[in-house]
Amino acid sequence: MDQVSSPDIKDKDTVLTLAIMTANAYVKDETETDWEDVGERWNRSADFGWESDGLRGHIFVDDTNSTIVIGLKGTSMAVFDGEGTTTNDKVNDNLFFS
Repeated sequence: MDQVSSPDIKDKDTVLTLAIMTANAYVKDETETDWEDVGERWNRSADFGWESDGLRGHIFVDDTNSTIVIGLKGTSMAVFDGEGTTTNDKVNDNLFFS
């Protein structure tokens, strides 16, 4: 069986970097005040979904182009449908986790 590398979840810096990438999935880009820098080792290589109300996120690649992290925006809570991505968030939630 092939071995697939994965993050060292026992390493504090790794976990914190992944947490920052996760938080950034809710922010459009680095010009927003909520954006957090992920450090020099990583770059935001691509973004997706920001022009519509569907799945959104960012793709981060390390400085050696050997590791890719896809940060997906999760569900936004809504009392009523229609605000931002809330309507499709319910659909995506069901597709991913049902």
